[in-house]
Amino acid sequence: EQPEWDVASRFRVGPIFAPTGSLGAIWVPLEALRVGASFQLPAVVSSSTRFDVRLPSSAVFDGARVTGTGAHVRFELPAIVRAGVEVRPTDDLRVEAAYVRELWSIHDPLELTPEGVAIEGIAGLPRRVPLPPIAFPRGFQDSSSYRLGGEYEFVLWGHSMSLRGGLSYETSAIPPEYLSLLTIDMDKVTVALGGGVHIGAHWRLDATYAHLFASSVDVPSDTARIPRINPLPGNAPLEAVNGGRYAASADLFGVGAQYTF
Repeated sequence: EQPEWDVASRFRVGPIFAPTGSLGAIWVPLEALRVGASFQLPAVVSSSTRFDVRLPSSAVFDGARVTGTGAHVRFELPAIVRAGVEVRPTDDLRVEAAYVRELWSIHDPLELTPEGVAIEGIAGLPRRVPLPPIAFPRGFQDSSSYRLGGEYEFVLWGHSMSLRGGLSYETSAIPPEYLSLLTIDMDKVTVALGGGVHIGAHWRLDATYAHLFASSVDVPSDTARIPRINPLPGNAPLEAVNGGRYAASADLFGVGAQYTF
């Protein structure tokens, strides 16, 4: 409503060291059947960051300046559970169904702790106002993904080739009231096609194309929950800034090369 009071900032996080681990297994009860499952541990991103701030253009900030650029950022990424079944009706055909559960409810909030950063020279305030810790609410929820794919191999013009296709449906990890431009994620369907060709005894070339169909989401202003981030302490009531209509789609292209020794 009053852009002359807006603060623009840019964060540069890194280097990021966030170790995790995973464990999986495949069971082959029959020659034409494979059952697999895996579990990936969550990861904690806890890293130093540098940020630049452009103060508002309001006359209150004339002559003010920001001192310090250091901060620390911390957030958590989810554990992931995967399970799948592969059926091989013939030696040339494979069909796979899989389920993936991502435990995104752990991802809340994103915490930023300034280190020695302050605003100096604001009219009507103390000479130096340190920036307090800032929390960006995320409000994420666990998401599920259902996937179906197949691959068929054949010989054409003396080369071994394969055709692949896949379809997936994934629920959003973000409840509508927490959807914002910081992270856009809606329920979505992805359709993918691809193929590969073997050249000689060692090389395989692959290409793929996928299109993502995402559902549009309306976030009424009276249910929006992402507040205006105020870098100065205060007791202002919630002023949600993420109300609106969100829509997205994407085209994905990929190529690959594999050399087998």
